[in-house]
Amino acid sequence: MLNPRAWRYRFARSNNDIPGVLALIWLLIAIGLVSLVIPSGAQLISSGWAAALTVLGAGLFLAGAATVTGSLVGFMFGVPRVPE
Repeated sequence: MLNPRAWRYRFARSNNDIPGVLALIWLLIAIGLVSLVIPSGAQLISSGWAAALTVLGAGLFLAGAATVTGSLVGFMFGVPRVPE
């Protein structure tokens, strides 16, 4: 079993990475939103509001499904076991 000092070194080395990770997360969210707005705008211009909202709704549904699936797979295979 790890003593507390080794545990702190192994799992919480520093908090210097947090701003960079948060910036990356916000960048990925912005890219995802832009990738939903561009096709919706194209449908709005060519076919009207109903088609634009359909494209936006389908994109949000697929993004949510991918998030849930990735979270479940990450939880199933990413949780480490405690060494005995």
